[in-house]
Amino acid sequence: PLVEPEEIDIAAARKMCDSFRLTTSQRRKCKRDPGMPQVLTEATHIAAAECQHQFRDERWNCSLGTSRIHILNKGNRETAFLFSISSAGLTHAVARACANGHLKRCSCDDSYDSHVTDGSWRWDGCGDNVHYAAKFVRRFLKSRSTSRDIRAEVDKHNSDLGIRVVKSNVKVTCKCHGVSGSCTTKTCWRKMAPFYEIGRKIKRAYDKAVKVGSINNSNGRARLIRLRRSRLRHRKLSGEIPRNKELVYLEKSPTYCRKSRYSKGTKGRVCKDERSCDKVCCGRGYTTHVRLVRRSCQCEVKWCCAVHCNTCSERKKIHTCK
Repeated sequence: PLVEPEEIDIAAARKMCDSFRLTTSQRRKCKRDPGMPQVLTEATHIAAAECQHQFRDERWNCSLGTSRIHILNKGNRETAFLFSISSAGLTHAVARACANGHLKRCSCDDSYDSHVTDGSWRWDGCGDNVHYAAKFVRRFLKSRSTSRDIRAEVDKHNSDLGIRVVKSNVKVTCKCHGVSGSCTTKTCWRKMAPFYEIGRKIKRAYDKAVKVGSINNSNGRARLIRLRRSRLRHRKLSGEIPRNKELVYLEKSPTYCRKSRYSKGTKGRVCKDERSCDKVCCGRGYTTHVRLVRRSCQCEVKWCCAVHCNTCSERKKIHTCK
């Protein structure tokens, strides 16, 4: 759990910033707020967990370690997803930390408090500060690269998509106030969607990701252009700019079937069902084992403070890729 800035050892927080793989500019931004190191850690955790959840039934399952680092250095669809989910995770974590008082340099989003409502409710409460978070994350990520080449533009486009998905999924949440549950007055604030909803939308963008090339503008900066497949099965520039809601990539992904620098392969992977196994196991087949699983069941609360449960057993099929 995150802690209040007043409870944080500033020297330890600065040391934590130094332990991260950050640029000099990013490290300075990390050290400006004693609460930022724990927020960066939280952002990394929620992004990694959501990535693994979204790809749990895919050949590439977003495993951590050196293979992930190698993918970040590529320019394929998985690279695009990692950049997008990471920026979304940081935006979500910073916005929530502002509202919960875990950062000194920001607080609740009160930008709507002065807006006029229809009188049946009013803006109040502590809204997630997505405006501050988006601004901070864009500056933080801008510090990572000053390059104008196509790879830098692709990374920026995909990172921006993650930020936009968080910003576009903020909902108005309200609470009633009154005697005996009545709703005499109602206060409302803006709240972000749960991060699993953000992850699901970015995964949807991954499934429809667009391959791009580039042309150089007059200022020497790469401009992303969609590629379309010609009759000869080669791709050529279409002249169309990719949309803001589209993830973009530069190169084809490996199959991830065999062990390589980009993946541990799928041998020994547990798969869900026949359809899933055919895909994950790359056509090599799978073995099925029956495991006896015991769990607590038919629980009853006994007065006053005891819970008695029976133990139920069930046979569960476990499929493993050959």
